[in-house]
Amino acid sequence: MNCPGRDNSSVDDELADCFESLSLTQLVNEATRRTPTVSNLLDVVTTSSTTLVSNVKVIDVDHLSDHCLITADVVVRVHRPVITYTSRNIRAVDATMFESELRKSVLFTRPAATVDEYISQLNDVLTHLLDKFAPARTRRRRPQKWLSAEAVEAKRRRRRLERRWRATGDEADRLAYRRECRKANRLINVSRTNHYRRRIQVSGGRTTDNAGGSSTSCFTPKTQTKLELTMKTDVCVPHLPITLLTK
Repeated sequence: MNCPGRDNSSVDDELADCFESLSLTQLVNEATRRTPTVSNLLDVVTTSSTTLVSNVKVIDVDHLSDHCLITADVVVRVHRPVITYTSRNIRAVDATMFESELRKSVLFTRPAATVDEYISQLNDVLTHLLDKFAPARTRRRRPQKWLSAEAVEAKRRRRRLERRWRATGDEADRLAYRRECRKANRLINVSRTNHYRRRIQVSGGRTTDNAGGSSTSCFTPKTQTKLELTMKTDVCVPHLPITLLTK
């Protein structure tokens, strides 16, 4: 800013008044430019909420510059990445109609003369028929980062066992699938509980400023109480919508 104050721990009075008029708090309180003859506070860190910036430090960088390095811990919201994937509903394909269209295609009426040409022809025909009977659908979803690696792997095993049971109809496969369901549900519940525990511990008594300038807790008292009650029990209970829990 190049607006030094009366001493090496303050900025110019007019700059300080400007910060105050904008409801900004200046967090650096020691000299940031140091030379053998002068020491001033020229580099500032301002914030509209002191709960978002903490642990501000002024670090001397020796002979690299006469300005010090300023570091701070900043609370930011990280945008979750969106996963895009494409799939086809193969189960919805009418096998009889698919075979009929396939036999009417050039694979049977005008097959290619060489192997390479026939492979190319086969790919084109199958792609065309799949687009007709099971068009590709592109979807997007956000990953659930609160799930532990064990819970994610348990969900995959549960899905594999479900597919096996539905394919075979065997009672042993059904029992194995049900066992994996119970295990996966238990791990998902533990992951959810740990996730909310971490959020409560991180938030603590921290408040965030809303649009009106007042401070509100990151969790409402009612919600936090219910989350704490959930975390105090080892019993896996169904997680009902919050609108039902509050009634």
